[in-house]
Amino acid sequence: MACEKHPLAIGRGGLCPVCLLEEALRPDTEAPARRLTVHLPLSQTPSGSVFLVRQEAPSKGLLRLKTWYRTPPANYCHGFHDLRLRLMDAAETAIAAPLAVSVDAVGWPSVLTEFRRGVPVFEAVASGVVTAGAAADRVGALREVLHRAHTRGLAHGAIVSGNVIVRSDTTAAVLVDFGLSALLRPQSSLAALASADDIALDALVEALLRGV
Repeated sequence: MACEKHPLAIGRGGLCPVCLLEEALRPDTEAPARRLTVHLPLSQTPSGSVFLVRQEAPSKGLLRLKTWYRTPPANYCHGFHDLRLRLMDAAETAIAAPLAVSVDAVGWPSVLTEFRRGVPVFEAVASGVVTAGAAADRVGALREVLHRAHTRGLAHGAIVSGNVIVRSDTTAAVLVDFGLSALLRPQSSLAALASADDIALDALVEALLRGV
């Protein structure tokens, strides 16, 4: 049954992921709680859905919600909170910060992150937002961001074109969903995840330079 407050949100077991995230973001003080509205769907794949979320209170702004259609490891929420704190400490402007996590009654996780304006890098090239060469330079510059994360014991875990976004009015690329897929694979070592990050980033750069 759809949630009356958030009818676009996907959830199971009678619990709306956005309601759960509102509760997760509720302050311990008397400050106003966050109030969220699912604004529109951004993408949907067999593994999950992404939504643009509007924060109505205590201030207005846009956020990004992703729901995975799979059950995470038992320690997923603990791992998420550790990831959030460590990324806050790192203060990397090229990484969209995770904000809150919820798991519904049957185990699907939903994550709320910063919303960064931009277009997935291959789409940006195809639509003329940036040239292939400029996009390759921006993606290549993320190697230093990944290296710093790897030395802090963190890995992205899913460097694909949809998780690298660019804009026409800035020379920086941004990584979204940082570390969230890695948390779904706790059996993978940091070394394996870091190596996969590096290989995937190099493959993106090469594909952009080839015009794929």
